[in-house]
Amino acid sequence: VHGKVFQQTYSHEMFTIGFWVGDDYLPEPVFYIQANPDYPGLSKSPLLPTGAKWLGESESMMGVFTYEQCVESPNPKQAIVEFFQSGYAAISNAANWIVEEIS
Repeated sequence: VHGKVFQQTYSHEMFTIGFWVGDDYLPEPVFYIQANPDYPGLSKSPLLPTGAKWLGESESMMGVFTYEQCVESPNPKQAIVEFFQSGYAAISNAANWIVEEIS
């Protein structure tokens, strides 16, 4: 069942955000943003706040902002919001999604 879920999930464009506690690939806790597919030029799009970055070239591009960077920032809540917003902006621009401003 697990394989069928992922097969359907990754068959469409997607944007995910979350928190990862760490594993062998990412050995420290991180906030993450992930795009599927990997849109051309996405890894060159800026992420906020300072220290956030895109990880490697893969089928599913991932941006990370470490927990340590977050708690050391002057305003951790705002840092997380900036990270997720900048990631969404980068992905939606790279994917040419129609995004309406909310006022």
